[in-house]
Amino acid sequence: MTKAKTARATPAPATDSAKPSIGHVVIVGLGPSAEQYVDLTKRLGGRRAFADEVWAINGMADVIQCDRVFHMDDIRVQESRADALPESNIAQMVKWLKTHPGPVITSRAHPSYLGLVEFPLQDVINNLGYAYFNGTAAYAAAYA
Repeated sequence: MTKAKTARATPAPATDSAKPSIGHVVIVGLGPSAEQYVDLTKRLGGRRAFADEVWAINGMADVIQCDRVFHMDDIRVQESRADALPESNIAQMVKWLKTHPGPVITSRAHPSYLGLVEFPLQDVINNLGYAYFNGTAAYAAAYA
């Protein structure tokens, strides 16, 4: 699968049978498994020795190399949170999201954040047959 080269181009949903399968995808969040991922990829000699693609959840995308970012919170809400706490991790994340080339899969694209692309919700629901996703990691797993 090719990385998105142009801003705002919606990546093909995982349901597109015309595209070849990605293969082994790793989803790295902010929990304890992130440390295990770093340790394992270090021992293997790099992330490509472990997975075909690495997808990061939220702020982890500014910590590790990844092919996609999943950030399902509306960026406008995150901007408000960042304004209220300018030294917070949310404020730092909002800063790098403005310049991240993407794809950053999210709930709503925004013209000030060119890397943001909207999650193909209807396609994923049609493929899976259910619509309950309780957090960003669940959206990433459903997309895979």
